Amino acid sequence: MSDFNAFYKGLFESRDPFDNYIDQYSENGKKVHKAKIIALLRSNIQQKYLEGLEATLAVADLNGVDLDYSDILLELLAQKWHTRHEDIVMLLEEVEDPKSVPILYETALS
Repeated sequence: MSDFNAFYKGLFESRDPFDNYIDQYSENGKKVHKAKIIALLRSNIQQKYLEGLEATLAVADLNGVDLDYSDILLELLAQKWHTRHEDIVMLLEEVEDPKSVPILYETALS
């Protein structure tokens, strides 16, 4: 298992967009940092930490999202303290959870 802290720090220190940085933290396409990313999202919600949320959503996107992210992303989508609703919608599209459809529909209409 790779070190999440090294992964997270390296994302923001990498200067070469073609260095395939993410590949060195891949384990056969598995979302190896999922639990820590979801925990960070929960912490961002509790603290209403906008900058942290922006960074954590970017890391989630790079690491890949799946059904385990649905609940936390839907919770974030309903909250008004941040401005990352479009990013969350894009991640929910990747998740492809049928339970998100009604909420995405309502969000599109509002």
